[in-house]
Amino acid sequence: MRKVILSVMTTLDGFTAGPNGELDWIDVADDDLDDHMAHVLAGIDGMFFGRVAYELLAQHWPATEHSIRAVEARQARLMNALPNYVRSRSATATDQGPARRIGDDLPHEVAQGFSDG
Repeated sequence: MRKVILSVMTTLDGFTAGPNGELDWIDVADDDLDDHMAHVLAGIDGMFFGRVAYELLAQHWPATEHSIRAVEARQARLMNALPNYVRSRSATATDQGPARRIGDDLPHEVAQGFSDG
């Protein structure tokens, strides 16, 4: 049986994005944190995202793969290679890495996605 690991970055008041949708507070140059996250990414089979988070990260990770910070580039290569399951009721472009839109039947679609890979 596979494990589900929840990893969420939020502020102390429980928000992920700023009032205008900005995520600049998350982008910190912390080699220890980035190394830890790269280690976590190396040990998982895929990632789940909501549509908005996926679309924001799909803009970020391809460029980050060429980062001058080696640990961030490693993290980006892992992010870009892992299957991404994007929960969305509407059509969304899933062109960043191996991504797949999942809709209303989440358990079935996830089981099928993992059996495909």
